[in-house]
Amino acid sequence: MTRSLIALIGPSAILLASCTAIIDSHGNGSSPAGPGDLPGPPPGDSMSASGQVLFNGGSMQLLATTGNQTGVAFRPDEDHGSPDEYTLSFAGVITLITAQPVVAVDVFDTSQRLGCGLEISGGEFRLVSGNGTNVIGTYSAQADEHRVILRIADRCFVNIRQFGQGLGPNSPLTAPVIEAAAPMAASDFGILERVQVAYEQVTPNTPGSYFLGRLTVSAR
Repeated sequence: MTRSLIALIGPSAILLASCTAIIDSHGNGSSPAGPGDLPGPPPGDSMSASGQVLFNGGSMQLLATTGNQTGVAFRPDEDHGSPDEYTLSFAGVITLITAQPVVAVDVFDTSQRLGCGLEISGGEFRLVSGNGTNVIGTYSAQADEHRVILRIADRCFVNIRQFGQGLGPNSPLTAPVIEAAAPMAASDFGILERVQVAYEQVTPNTPGSYFLGRLTVSAR
């Protein structure tokens, strides 16, 4: 494992003056030591994990080595009001370009309705929305770092920038900026309950790793 993967640092959340941070996986400046309450601000946020998840200083490593689902779920304090808009920001590195397994990033409300989702597999980024599941861009086999901003308002808005692993956001892009918008999967999406990052469609004995850096969510 390279040092750059271990030290993976996510993008800064887009926080406007009227926005409130409700989840920050690195609220204390480093990644959590494991499942449970997330140290540092904001208060009340927590995470849970299933399957094979390793916590490595600056990132979490999700392993797809069996037929079981591996993933992490981030939850805000239950009392964070009824925002009109959420902004999710995270960084990641995927080591596979095969069609399976699929890394799925999904945002659910308190009624378990999906607002927006992003699938990463087979060299593609796919937006999951009210329009179904559609390819919005590609990634290479070079294990570059991708930095994702997903905004959930009356629609799903996504922005993805890719950099050479370990080089930082001010380095040259390794692919054109990806931008897309689509209707929400659930038009009546309510209060955010969790953000889930998990391997899906895992085939036994097909190893894969996804390195997840800092993940933040702000509400407005």
